Amino acid sequence: MATTTKKLKKTQHSLETKMQAIACVTSGMNAYDVADKFKIHFSTIYTWMRKKQQIADAFQAEKSGASIEPLSSTILSTTGAAV
Repeated sequence: MATTTKKLKKTQHSLETKMQAIACVTSGMNAYDVADKFKIHFSTIYTWMRKKQQIADAFQAEKSGASIEPLSSTILSTTGAAV
């Protein structure tokens, strides 16, 4: 009998939510507690922390009304590697 795996649906979080979560961790809150507070997986918090400068730049651009470059393009231009 073959087993099937259920693919989880990716959830898109707003830049504001990401910034709030980053601010919580930066202020000293445990990443696991932040994940619980926002009802997301703790590894997502760690990913956001790794990308916090890119998230902050995108958030500022969104607030100022500037056009936002897709994150994958930003990563490509800064690393020189294909995404």
